[in-house]
Amino acid sequence: MNRYWIKKAAAVGTACVLAAGMLAGCGKEEVSAVSCSSEQGAVLPEDQELELDYTSAEGLTVEPGTYVAVVVKGLGKNSYWDIIRQGVEAAVADVNELQGFQGSDKVRLTFEGPADEGNQEEQINTLDTVLADNPAVLCLAAIDMESCEAQLETAHDNGIPVLILDTGIKSDLVTAVCQTDNTAAGKAAGKKLCKKLEGKGKVAVVSHLPETETSKLRVKGFKKALKKYPDVELVSVLEENEEISMEEQLEELKEQYPDLDGIFVTNQSNAAEVLMAYEGEEQSPVIVGFDNGEKQIQAIREGREYGCISQNPYSMGYAVVVAALRAANGEKVDPVIDSGYVWIDETNLDAPENQRYLYQ
Repeated sequence: MNRYWIKKAAAVGTACVLAAGMLAGCGKEEVSAVSCSSEQGAVLPEDQELELDYTSAEGLTVEPGTYVAVVVKGLGKNSYWDIIRQGVEAAVADVNELQGFQGSDKVRLTFEGPADEGNQEEQINTLDTVLADNPAVLCLAAIDMESCEAQLETAHDNGIPVLILDTGIKSDLVTAVCQTDNTAAGKAAGKKLCKKLEGKGKVAVVSHLPETETSKLRVKGFKKALKKYPDVELVSVLEENEEISMEEQLEELKEQYPDLDGIFVTNQSNAAEVLMAYEGEEQSPVIVGFDNGEKQIQAIREGREYGCISQNPYSMGYAVVVAALRAANGEKVDPVIDSGYVWIDETNLDAPENQRYLYQ
């Protein structure tokens, strides 16, 4: 399901030069970025009604030395977060250039998260440390959609706006959310798989952490799509857990359903697990992924993965910083910013307009 966009960036293939290195582990990290082309901005779906523009850093009112803190689900293992980081850093670099900030007047940015994605305790500890530094604004991708309430209250009590990126969280203390419409994206994935199977067969879902909103909504959307295909049977839903590894769960799935026709995978890391589990098999199910990265892109080229729903992490990172700086200045921002998604398969993998959505 292709989406249409507010604007196309002329310099999609132009790399941003980042002054700070990417750290694989967790810990406090100050980020300094040099300027990217102003044409690098964000690209957002046009079929949403937004009062403000989040695709450019132009026209913002920013106090010198504003401190923006970003805390995500994990660092070092998932290229999705690397691309979000590129968008975040590019927005800050563009602000500093447009405002003419130098030295200590520059917008200050930290980008942090657990070393291993899904380590909720480590993320909470990181949040406590970040909030103790009193940022002007916090951008958060929460591991657990019902967690962090104490940290949100601390932020609220200290006048720190909190904007959510990627994953929603149940709280009235959140200023705005910038994320993919995960229900719609999951439904789009379901339609693609069902059509590929010609409306019949047995399918399974391989899902990431069940307590994460993105997981819940993608599975919900996928199941909605299946309602229009009564001859497509959902026979199993696998979820990440601490009791049994995904590798073991997939081996059990293969034994129980050797004739499985299709699999929908809800994130990048589990897609890699599924591809590994069926590598070398004479007959394997049609695989539809979510997110991409090097392994999935190569699998699509080789025909081992039919296609994937690709999010827009660069624009998500860029747009959330623009929104965050507005909020830090006391301005109103749109409560929901949809960063969009596209369907990627072998027919459009190399299309110039889709390169922004490849996580590599």
